[in-house]
Amino acid sequence: MIRLGDGWLYARKSTYRGRLKYRGRSVEEQVTESRGWCSDNDVPVAGEFIDDDRSASPMAEVPREAFENMVTAIERGVIKRGDVVVVWEASRFYRDLEVYVLLRKVCAKAGVYWCVNGELLDLTKRSDRRRSAHDAVDAEDRALEISEQVRRALRSNAHQGKPHGRHQFGYTRVYDHHTGDLVEVIKNEQQAEVVEELFKRVYARESQYAIMADFNARGIWSPSGKVRHSDIGSGLAKLRQDAGLSSHEVATAMRWKARRVERIEDAKWGIRLDELQALCDLFKAPDALAARLEARWRELPQWTNSAQVGKILRNRAYIGRRHHNGGRDESEAIWPPIVSEEIFNAVNVMLKDPRRRWVNSTEASHLLSHLADCGKARCGGVSQSQWRPPRDPVFVACRKDRSPSGVRDFALLLLLEASAGRYDEVAAARVEDCDLDSGLVGITGDDCERDIRVNEYTVRRIRWWLEVRGEGPGPLFCPVDDDRVEVGPLTAMDVRVIANTRRVQARLQPLAAEEFPLVFTAEDAGFLTYQCSVHRCFSVRAEVVERYVVAQLVTRFARHDAPALFAVRDDGDDKSPVLRARIDKWQADLAEAEHLVAAGEMSVTRLANLEELISPKIKTAERQLHRAVRNPLVERLISPDAEAVYAEWLRLTLWQQRSVISSELRIVVSPVGSGRRDVPVEEYVELSWRRPGV
Repeated sequence: MIRLGDGWLYARKSTYRGRLKYRGRSVEEQVTESRGWCSDNDVPVAGEFIDDDRSASPMAEVPREAFENMVTAIERGVIKRGDVVVVWEASRFYRDLEVYVLLRKVCAKAGVYWCVNGELLDLTKRSDRRRSAHDAVDAEDRALEISEQVRRALRSNAHQGKPHGRHQFGYTRVYDHHTGDLVEVIKNEQQAEVVEELFKRVYARESQYAIMADFNARGIWSPSGKVRHSDIGSGLAKLRQDAGLSSHEVATAMRWKARRVERIEDAKWGIRLDELQALCDLFKAPDALAARLEARWRELPQWTNSAQVGKILRNRAYIGRRHHNGGRDESEAIWPPIVSEEIFNAVNVMLKDPRRRWVNSTEASHLLSHLADCGKARCGGVSQSQWRPPRDPVFVACRKDRSPSGVRDFALLLLLEASAGRYDEVAAARVEDCDLDSGLVGITGDDCERDIRVNEYTVRRIRWWLEVRGEGPGPLFCPVDDDRVEVGPLTAMDVRVIANTRRVQARLQPLAAEEFPLVFTAEDAGFLTYQCSVHRCFSVRAEVVERYVVAQLVTRFARHDAPALFAVRDDGDDKSPVLRARIDKWQADLAEAEHLVAAGEMSVTRLANLEELISPKIKTAERQLHRAVRNPLVERLISPDAEAVYAEWLRLTLWQQRSVISSELRIVVSPVGSGRRDVPVEEYVELSWRRPGV
């Protein structure tokens, strides 16, 4: 008669594959069965080890934490000699022979029994070891058989063009109500319109960040429909604490993993609106607080990362293609396309263009930033915008004064320069009339109503002053007394006094009233330059270079032969499909060679030689493909009237203007040379057209 000690229960369930409503049911049933055996055999239950949503097959990627804790407990003697580990069946323990051998060795050494399928096994006995080994072989074989069946089904579905995995944004799946089989996949008209608009706007060279901002302003939901923010997370954490629930209890009620609750509260994981409402119901939140959280959720942007846009733009499902096996196998899908293959391919060529990094860079806020190359040999630098600080002694005196009055006076004098010395307008400026994101300061006085456009340097200084003043409505510039900002406006006389006080500090003569419109020149107030990003080989005035580049573009687009050279052609002479087919064939050849190497039918040296031969061809074809894709914005700019071309150019956004320059021109800026002034721009700026024959 074997005397048994304590009983330790182990239960496991593999992945639920989307059937989250059944989470926890299987392991609960296993634990119930194991507890029944312990009760029938008078074995007290000392503990449980549960791995829910964990695979035990040789292909498993996620470790089984509870199983590893159980093995550690056996090794450390927590599960002592004579104790029994109870499991419903052998496949719950292991589906990998290596794991079986490890567990058998540990238990045999510690004198721990197994109870599998209601049968007690003593692993020190040959017969029990043999029986458990047969169970382990069968369990691993079953796991491998299931894996083969799943892969075969996936290949079959892929070849038939059927969907797999999560629902695709832009489509809706229709199932048979009786059998549950997939009937068809149709367009979700509302989501499909978002996808189609996204492709068209990117094809028109709009900035992805501008598109996301527009989608957020219009309240368009992202594909995930999730929002991540500290306000939501902290609010839910407080509600959970008030309800007296733990993260594990919340995860069990929501059929989540425990770490998901913690990540949502730490604002590291997004949450859908229906999930937020379900949590508020679970926590029994007051209606007012739940409404406030829901309103805050709706205020927050959903499109926050360019990866959300890129994932849609690179998905070939939107041209009616179903890819499988990492994109190496592709077939025609059963769902209709949303965008044309022409637009899809053109957009993806744009995304792969290395110049796109600078064309749509979030750092680029000027026309030629990172678009011009340095002309010095072996430098490799590009143009980088840099504001040259004001050189006028008055501005220098203000820049050295970091007190509230110094910050105010610097911003005031910069705005005075931008308004051409109209001190009465500066005194009338108000915070609510400023649009600093657009570089505009509105003046709504008694005698005038206009917008003053200011440069980026002035915007930064005004923002600094608003941090000191406070961003509430009222006069833009207020009196400052002993480093304390007072509420109230300045008069025109106050502006005169401030300007003359700073002139005296700079050891200059004060100006009379009639001289104030001539306080300083634009150059004294600073200006934008383009410099070499590596060695500062050149530093040129941005306004001069931009004016020259735009003039060359306008002149060329207005010539009589421009339509034949720049317009998008529909005469069948487009080489894009041919180049794309060549690239696809070469990439397929490399992928097939990699499979042959993996199967041992080709040597690694042969593969390296093949890559050395084909890779340069692919790169050359990709460069030709970039040149073959026409920019649709150029067609809008072609007109025999130069004034009409320039007017259309001004209608383009900054990002669209930059895309036209990047696709059509190559700009090289050479060093001017020390001591040289008033050098013609043609001497240090070289322009060449990327399109042959222009």
